[in-house]
Amino acid sequence: MNYTQFISLIQTVVNGLSFSNPSGTGNTIIINNNGSTITYQRGSSNFSIDIQELWDVYTHFSGQSISCIDLKNYKPHIYDSNQGGHSCHCTTLFLIFQYIGIITSINGSGVRNNPFWIQL
Repeated sequence: MNYTQFISLIQTVVNGLSFSNPSGTGNTIIINNNGSTITYQRGSSNFSIDIQELWDVYTHFSGQSISCIDLKNYKPHIYDSNQGGHSCHCTTLFLIFQYIGIITSINGSGVRNNPFWIQL
């Protein structure tokens, strides 16, 4: 998939779209997709992630299995709450990838020794 095709799919992630979190607790709600950043609500907090970051993950890990641990190691300043990022970006990225059809399932249980993971 090229960047233009990817962006076309990302544009289907519309404001108000709601995802059930893979942990089974709560929802992730898309507040705004302005074409360069997606802002979402998790609980009572709002977070934003650049669409370029989603593309970077797709191209870097394409054809591989990746977990939230891999994302934290890849770009801790984005995906690791202990390094200035937000751990919820990981599951939100997975939910968006599932919604746009890049992946078919989110695996794991999101706990130590069994993190969420996907096959890209």
